[in-house]
Amino acid sequence: PSGPLATASEAAALTPERVDLAELRSVSSYTAVSLSALLTGRSQEGSRDEILRSANLFDVARAARSSRDERYTVLYVSAQSETVFEAKDVRASTDRFVTIESTLGRDIDDAEIVTLPIDANATSELERALREVSSPVFAVLHLAGTHAPYFVDEKNAPFRPFSHVVTWSGMPELHNAYRNAIVAQDREVARALRAFAE
Repeated sequence: PSGPLATASEAAALTPERVDLAELRSVSSYTAVSLSALLTGRSQEGSRDEILRSANLFDVARAARSSRDERYTVLYVSAQSETVFEAKDVRASTDRFVTIESTLGRDIDDAEIVTLPIDANATSELERALREVSSPVFAVLHLAGTHAPYFVDEKNAPFRPFSHVVTWSGMPELHNAYRNAIVAQDREVARALRAFAE
């Protein structure tokens, strides 16, 4: 969050009492498998039918009640495609379910991800949704700009030179693109945190 290699300074400034995680591990190199594990809390090595029948985080949020016995409004706003979910009924567990297709009004090609501010679009949708609902709110913002090929905001790209081309000799430039993508995503996380707090 700080120093010459800082990539997440905006969100860090808004969350001074957070607990930084020095290392993270993923249960899969594939987003859909990792997302299912995160939402269900289950290893993805069991029976597919059993995993698909499992309650997910949105089901739990819908069943929860606030201290004033109010039901939470459940929002899922994503820069990802709806196809990232294996379970087809996830939408039914939310009050608002926004994906990149609904934000753009069309399907998106993987090659477009590097050229479109899909995380900024998703954050704008979250801001809009938060203004339209009453509290309490359970919101999930699912961003994608740090996935290869990495979205870089040319006007705010402190790590240079950068490139989206994967070559052995170009790894430092590709790494810079990744760090710039984190900088861009940090700006959206900070914007989402401000919107949620407001």
